[in-house]
Amino acid sequence: MSAKQRTTLGAGASAGGKRQPQSSILSSFFKARLLCFLGVKESALRAVSFVLIFGFLAITAGLYFALQKCRDDNIFPTVTIFAAPRPFSYFGGRPDLVGGRQELAVRSWLAVAPEVSVVLFGKDSSIFDLARILGPRVTAESDIDFTFLGTPFFHCMVARSQNYSSEISVIIDPETILLPNFLATLHCAYKLNRDWFLVSMIPSVSNFPFHMDDTGNHWLKEDGASIGIGKLQEYAIKELQWSNCGEKLVMAWNRGDVPLYAAILPPFLHGKGFYNSWVLHEVLSSELRLVIDGSYIVSAIYPQADTANDGWEVKGNNHLAALYGSLYSGEQNKLTTDLKFIKCLGKHFLFDSVKKVVFYNEGSSRLFFSFKHGMAFLLSWPLHFGIHQRLIRCIDDLNFLGIECFLKKIYNIAFTEPLTLSIPFDFESLLQITADKDKTIVLAVAGDNYREMLMSWVCQLRHLAVSNFIVWPINLPRRLNSGFYFTRSDPPTIAAMEKVVKHALTSTLSEQPSFYDVLCGEGGINRVDDNHCFEPGTNLTIHFLDRNLFPNGAYKGLWEKRNVRSSCKKQGCIILHNNWVSGRKRKLERQVHSGLWEYDPAQRMLRKDNEFESAEELRFGSGNLPLRKMRGRRADDASMKDRRRRDGGGGGKFSRSSSSFTFSFALFLLCVALCSVVALSTFRLIGVSFRPVLLPTWRNPTMNAISGEYPLSRRDLRASNSNLTPVGLRIEEAITFPDFVLLFLKPQSYGAIANLRCIYFLSQSAESHLSLPALSSSSASSCVRCPLPLKADVFNISLSETSLPQLPPILPLRSDHLAYASVLDTRDNTTVIFAKGHNLRAARLSNPNSFECIFGWDFSHPKFSLSSEVLLAAQEIFRCRTPLSILQRRHNSPSIFPFVSVRFKGHGSIPLPSIARPEILSSPPMPKRPPKAHLMCVCTMLRNQARFLQEWIIYHSRIGVERWFIYDNNSDDDLEQVVQGLFTQWRIMISLHEWPWLKTQEAGFAHCALRARESCKWVGFIDVDEFLYFPSNFKLHDVLRNYSRSPSVAELRTTCHSFGPSGRKTAPPEGVMVGYSCRISPPERHKSIIRPEALNPSLINVVHHFHLKDGMKFVNMDVRVMVINHYKYQVWEVFKEKFHRRVATYVADWQEDENVGSKDRAPGLGTKAVEPSDWANRFCEVNDTGLRNWVLQAFVDPNTGHLPW
Repeated sequence: MSAKQRTTLGAGASAGGKRQPQSSILSSFFKARLLCFLGVKESALRAVSFVLIFGFLAITAGLYFALQKCRDDNIFPTVTIFAAPRPFSYFGGRPDLVGGRQELAVRSWLAVAPEVSVVLFGKDSSIFDLARILGPRVTAESDIDFTFLGTPFFHCMVARSQNYSSEISVIIDPETILLPNFLATLHCAYKLNRDWFLVSMIPSVSNFPFHMDDTGNHWLKEDGASIGIGKLQEYAIKELQWSNCGEKLVMAWNRGDVPLYAAILPPFLHGKGFYNSWVLHEVLSSELRLVIDGSYIVSAIYPQADTANDGWEVKGNNHLAALYGSLYSGEQNKLTTDLKFIKCLGKHFLFDSVKKVVFYNEGSSRLFFSFKHGMAFLLSWPLHFGIHQRLIRCIDDLNFLGIECFLKKIYNIAFTEPLTLSIPFDFESLLQITADKDKTIVLAVAGDNYREMLMSWVCQLRHLAVSNFIVWPINLPRRLNSGFYFTRSDPPTIAAMEKVVKHALTSTLSEQPSFYDVLCGEGGINRVDDNHCFEPGTNLTIHFLDRNLFPNGAYKGLWEKRNVRSSCKKQGCIILHNNWVSGRKRKLERQVHSGLWEYDPAQRMLRKDNEFESAEELRFGSGNLPLRKMRGRRADDASMKDRRRRDGGGGGKFSRSSSSFTFSFALFLLCVALCSVVALSTFRLIGVSFRPVLLPTWRNPTMNAISGEYPLSRRDLRASNSNLTPVGLRIEEAITFPDFVLLFLKPQSYGAIANLRCIYFLSQSAESHLSLPALSSSSASSCVRCPLPLKADVFNISLSETSLPQLPPILPLRSDHLAYASVLDTRDNTTVIFAKGHNLRAARLSNPNSFECIFGWDFSHPKFSLSSEVLLAAQEIFRCRTPLSILQRRHNSPSIFPFVSVRFKGHGSIPLPSIARPEILSSPPMPKRPPKAHLMCVCTMLRNQARFLQEWIIYHSRIGVERWFIYDNNSDDDLEQVVQGLFTQWRIMISLHEWPWLKTQEAGFAHCALRARESCKWVGFIDVDEFLYFPSNFKLHDVLRNYSRSPSVAELRTTCHSFGPSGRKTAPPEGVMVGYSCRISPPERHKSIIRPEALNPSLINVVHHFHLKDGMKFVNMDVRVMVINHYKYQVWEVFKEKFHRRVATYVADWQEDENVGSKDRAPGLGTKAVEPSDWANRFCEVNDTGLRNWVLQAFVDPNTGHLPW
């Protein structure tokens, strides 16, 4: 029926139909009301059903999680107790007094709980016998370091305990007896929501007439009758003595996410005092963990007072405690812990002795504490007034001595008793003690600056189970370089060695050449054949070691192999010498990268396999385990806890039956089933149909990368805080140098700001900072130099205009371990990276297959990094293939390039920290390049040479130099003003480039060659005290054009004549060219003018000349055509500045005792800047006034008679 038909029919029935009766109408009305009521009831029923179902689900889930929580509370963590027992003897099958006391102590530890295991450190057989007697829960280990007398090193014990997988570690004296309430103390601490360190001072008991039965479960009296736990503890509390504040501690800590302390534990000797106080003090001062004093629960006792011990080992520990850390810094009265575990009214409480607040929880008979995060503790239940008063009286009765008394006592001992260090052994007695059964000894002699390498050598011997060695440290004004020798201790050998020593005393070289000159004669006249020499004075035959078995640092390039260890094994090496590389740091880096490093400086012990993966980890040490290893260990602990749960709990009185697990599991299944019905069914509930819908919640990582939304790096994080800097500054990077800290500011954020102050954060506390004025600042380069804080190896730094910090602090990077610059060479689509830290050999190519380049915004997220092939590696220069996505940024967003770095190939290798972004210095390849704008350019690197710059630049500009590239190496004079004045007055084109990196002259010259390649046909690399001179009046442009006609000539090597002070004692005001006219007769070295197009792609240079492309050659210039006047030995006031620091990478500083006879140094000066009495008249053999006369003729103003500079 249509709508129209329905309307018509309704109208007709109303108008013309019969009238309906009243009863029918009422019936219809009630029917409608009934239907409406039933509809409301149905809706109400649906609502009630919904509430009931979800209420049941909530109750079920709550029950399940409550049961799980209760079950988690019942699981007690694993505890490992570590100790180093003293060796003892057995008489009649029973241990002596020392052994008996130690056995009783270990039995008391095992009786605390089934979860307790014990590790005993020692090498004596009696300790291993004790472990075997006490059962499988006790193990003996000798895998730590001991002295030659068998005393264990305490720092090795701590490190070994931190490497265990137990959740709580305890270090204890081997004769300390633990009472049963020690378990309750650990349980209380374990429930804290912060990483903690529990320490308890141990009282002594003069008489302890109890022992344990053979099962180790019950305590017995002397007559064999058993004694209850309560009675035992009452006796111990009654008889204990706190005399002299006690001298022993029990230390326990959980395996948390933060270390125990920030310092490095010195190599204390166990059992010789001071190490407990040192650890406690560092834990308190570091403020990394919650420190709780458990002395007042009396959970441990010592059988009798410890006897005094003031031997040389104790004094050695005293010396280490005073030398390292902050124990004797004078802050002992400030460092304490306010939190103490106490026992009152039969319950355990945590008491804040300063705030006078007690914290506890009575929700469980076994769980005493329920602490909130951040130490915001709340009482779970209000205390009854009567209980409150009794608790106050109990606390007032406690005699609070504790660890404060302990620290004060140790501090007083250190400063009231004189400390005299002496070892009661002479060299001869040490030889007798250390020599093996064949009377063989391995003797090492080294200076203090080689300490880490010496310790790695010692660790390697320990790894090889070689114990017959002696290390004899010396501190001499000259370095040692004697190699290694195998000798007999007989009269001929001793006489020959004495000859060598006498010869070395008169030599200007190290003692190594003296061995050959004495034993084989000058020029080798005593050589018998290729392998032998005969010394006639002592009738001693010298045999040369086989170089295949004992290779030196340059033999067959073994140190350059990708796997040095396997290459040496393949060749059959016995000893590999780490020489033929200059400087201790380079030797150290090479040894680390080769995988032959065995010493962990952060823990002062033998490192574990694969613990160091980079030199950066060596710098700071492994310390605590890396994050990835800690995560793995915590995962192991979680799986171990799960296994205990599946096995029915932790055992002992905290175990629970499997029926509760079955019940909770059944409830869990019921909850899952009901949730499935609700979520997946299609029945209508309150008029709504529920169906599962799948929604994406993660963005596609590929889209994330394409969109350019990269993860925040530490620079981006600092940028997000820029609103906190009212002065508008932002620190981009901070780099530490040996003498200062360099802060790079955001480009164009540096304004006209005066009185900048450097803010140093020396500890974890944001309020503990040091404010010092900045050394210098440069608006042109947007950088600020800050002084280096004394005695602070690690710190954060910020900037401010006041004494309060205004910029977010930043952790500085190290200048000697850094990718510091990069250039994008678009001619061959490669990226050149300049990096310190890999320490490659000078003037030679290294194996590029050992490295790879990394491009990325944050190297800690490998997903957002790209790796590329290294094509060439030499010195501090790495040339890499540029990824296509990076090349595209040159057109799309050339100002935003990712950071670049270099790392060793291999799993887990870490890139060098980097501040380098590729800089575009050259144009892309073109079919025909336009002619270059300049025929001759000059590049130099200088520091504080502004006063000499005008003469040098004005002169060379006059003779034909058209463009200048000046690399400023940390000048703090008025260099910028001088450069600006030269441009304003003379219109000289000078590019001033900030180059703060120390000892990087070779890399700086390579960088400059790339910069100058586009505009300069020839580039000269000379210093500010070097002047080109043409004796035959040739013109510079004529010389260059002449050699430009020969396409194979790429370098003009020009001889240097070195001038002396010429009788002067003060700097000549007329300039060096006119002021100095007397020089040395023979020339010294040379400098080069090169074609940048013809350089080898590796950019190898040794400052004086570059490596060229194949087919290119150099020309030695005739001294009659062109020569360099090098004003090297000026008046002493100027010359002494050379002692500050040399800029070349592979040239030793003049303060170092290396290559003293090198031509780079002044003859006879040594290593100290002390003016010789005849300095003004030295280095004067030829009176050379050629350049002086030409300058006076060409540059003097005829009106004033003055020179332009």
